[in-house]
Amino acid sequence: MIVQVFYNKFTPELAKAVMKVRKTPFVQEVLFCKGERNMMVADNYVVWREGDGDPLDGLYDAKIIERVRASTYPFSG
Repeated sequence: MIVQVFYNKFTPELAKAVMKVRKTPFVQEVLFCKGERNMMVADNYVVWREGDGDPLDGLYDAKIIERVRASTYPFSG
């Protein structure tokens, strides 16, 4: 999983969130981009915004959504 970190100002809260994400085993790469607000995006899902809770909750939610999407079989009507 590749995580994009959009930051306007690199705050201590953002630094703690990035360290938590880097320690997660299924995160392969963390990319930093300048943006309007501090937030993280993983696999096209916003997993964390500054002021929200734990970024790992959003990461696991995105991982579950991707696994369910991969496990469902395509069928035609």
